Amino acid sequence: MHAEYFRRRMDLLVGRLEPGERVLARGRAFEPPDSRRFDLAMVIGGPGCVVAVTERRVLWVGRDDQRWVRSLPFALVRSYTEITQAHRYALALDHESVERLQSVAAHQLLWWSWGNTEAVQSVTSTVLAFRRNRQELWMAGSA
Repeated sequence: MHAEYFRRRMDLLVGRLEPGERVLARGRAFEPPDSRRFDLAMVIGGPGCVVAVTERRVLWVGRDDQRWVRSLPFALVRSYTEITQAHRYALALDHESVERLQSVAAHQLLWWSWGNTEAVQSVTSTVLAFRRNRQELWMAGSA
């Protein structure tokens, strides 16, 4: 991930911190388009997203657009599952319902859908995938 790409997106996340909140770890991950079913081998591709972890929540963003900043307070998490496939790793979080801007099909006829648009939807699960099953988040202040 290019340093400029990472810095721009991290700036978006830091701009969303509440007073007294500080970044404990930062890094990069991948957010699968469908958290209900996915293959880790297919998820890990493209630029991914930048992740920041605070004492209260995890924040991430994959675009240079404030509307796409994701936030999940730890208080809403009900359970988590660690998923490994070969050397890849993902963390699946089940949580209370949160509203989130999503990419969705613009049109649908029975089982066939086409086009892209955006819609705010309620979600109750989140998956963040990592390239390796070693730590992909760095403590704040480290390289």
